[in-house]
Amino acid sequence: MAETSSRLTNEKRGRKNIATLLSLMDYRDDNPDSTIKTMREKLVGMNREKELVAAQNLPCSSATIPTGLNAFIRSIGGSEPELMMWKRLSDSDVTCSQCRLLIPPSTLANKDLGFLTSDEKKRLKSNENISVWVFDLERRKQLMSFKQWGKDKKLYALIKEWNKLVSINGLKADMNVQVWSFRVGFEQQLCFALVCTDR
Repeated sequence: MAETSSRLTNEKRGRKNIATLLSLMDYRDDNPDSTIKTMREKLVGMNREKELVAAQNLPCSSATIPTGLNAFIRSIGGSEPELMMWKRLSDSDVTCSQCRLLIPPSTLANKDLGFLTSDEKKRLKSNENISVWVFDLERRKQLMSFKQWGKDKKLYALIKEWNKLVSINGLKADMNVQVWSFRVGFEQQLCFALVCTDR
């Protein structure tokens, strides 16, 4: 008797929790099959969002430079490869009118911008652009500018020729990309290489 009463209490509590969850999702329906289907869809969506957030914030120590990229960097006399950022491309990153790759601090592998020299950091703070060679997915190079972005200067962006890179590489919103930094030549020119982890 006590066991049956306890089971009924647990069932009532469970139904109340489900009702609360459904009301938070703005969902109301007395059809149990429809309710279960909706809850499953919501849970799948929530899990996918968590995975994407985890991918965007992958720690630098977990990132291994792709073998092909490492070989390419060596072949052009490059050195000091380092993961600069990892993000899922947004609509604005691939919209022609924006013409830039936005780089929020949360996407940076090194929050202190360790891939920059002290002089480059000073130039950024003085609102100067830093010229960089950017190598696309096929290792074609484009001269672009890396700069601080936004009113409060807490964001960064790659500008100039970004639209061209998007177009010739077929980049789309929701693609996951990495940008690796490295140095080339006697003057230690700053370079970036794009990697699409979805391909």
